[in-house]
Amino acid sequence: FFVDYVPLYDKFRAVSSIQVVLELCMPLLAVMGLQTFWKLDAAQQQKAVIKTGGTVLAILLLIFGGKYFLEFTTVKDDELVKQLGTEIVAALRKDREAMYTTDTLKAIGLTAVLAGILWLFVKQKLKSATALSLIGLLILVDLISVDKRYLNADNFVPGIKMREPFERTSADSEILADSTVFRVYDIQGRLNARASYFHKSVGGYSAVRPRRYDQLFEFGVERDLQKWASQINPETGLLGIDYPVLSALNVKYVLIPTEQGEVVVGNPFAYGNAWFVKSIVPAKSADEEFKATLNSNLRQTAILASSDAKALAGKTIAADSLSQIRLSSAKAYTPNKITYQSNNTTDGFAVFSESFYKDGWTAKIDGKEVPIYRTDYVLRGLFIPKGAHQITFEFKPKVVETGGTISLISTIILLLILGAVGVKYAKE
Repeated sequence: FFVDYVPLYDKFRAVSSIQVVLELCMPLLAVMGLQTFWKLDAAQQQKAVIKTGGTVLAILLLIFGGKYFLEFTTVKDDELVKQLGTEIVAALRKDREAMYTTDTLKAIGLTAVLAGILWLFVKQKLKSATALSLIGLLILVDLISVDKRYLNADNFVPGIKMREPFERTSADSEILADSTVFRVYDIQGRLNARASYFHKSVGGYSAVRPRRYDQLFEFGVERDLQKWASQINPETGLLGIDYPVLSALNVKYVLIPTEQGEVVVGNPFAYGNAWFVKSIVPAKSADEEFKATLNSNLRQTAILASSDAKALAGKTIAADSLSQIRLSSAKAYTPNKITYQSNNTTDGFAVFSESFYKDGWTAKIDGKEVPIYRTDYVLRGLFIPKGAHQITFEFKPKVVETGGTISLISTIILLLILGAVGVKYAKE
């Protein structure tokens, strides 16, 4: 129903998340039912225990009997047989049947015990506080038994292991000795988190990572790994050839695995945090923009979509040896705010080695907001007038500010309602 009729719900990565609503509603209904039960007289309570307990137990017994009519197979079993073999798939079916049987018997046992507690309460064999305490204990036992399926003693580790989940290597220490702002690329696995734990990196895993970065690495970097990784100068231990995509992403160090362990390879061609270019090349389509990014000298040229290039038509784009742009300081580089200082003798266009993301990022030159252009397929670019300027990028998405305001107002209203209800009951 939600997938078919609720707007945008079918855009969720895991549409099965709607089951969380059931996980909330079922225990809530149970508590409400228990509260209602406690308000009934003894005769009504006795009928409720017999009818409800008997009905639930009858349903559970039918479910238990259903095991004799089920095959415990899945639509993927035929494929699993080809991959794992008949014996392993047969064992899987037995495990499914065992889980079904165990959980059904457990449900029958819990229902019987709960009905017994309520029956003893109705017959005045248990006091109200004792009965509620036993029900709470029963819930706790059930929760623990389920939780142990996902967590056991092996999951509880010393705090130091959680604070430092990765062990620092000599390669990491070598890179950390560099106090400038740069990125690291671990060719063993861009989609793992190890390098990102110690360094600013171009890797790390996220299910919502930008598609353009995936395309850039899959078709522009990882495809040629062996090619450029073999171009290491044996005397200096540095890359011997400039690979523009890596350099434009300000990758100053590359981690390469060897039989002796990880080796740090420096990239002396890294363009830094920002640089002025000498020309702009317009691209008519995303494909053309992508190909131009892979095949251009990005240190001298900026690749822009045709619409953005038109907006800059007539403006002077130049750079000379005196033009410079740099971070104000290492501390000026934070996740939501970055500050640069620029000085150029003529108007120019600067490329910033930061991700272009139109929703939330703003750029200001000397306090005046200016447009940000998507450059080199994934980066940011700004037109900067001649002279000395302070450039600030700041992340302030309106949706977060609006959401925060709505949340604050809603919380205040809720507290006022709760306060009014409390005052009302206090007077009564």
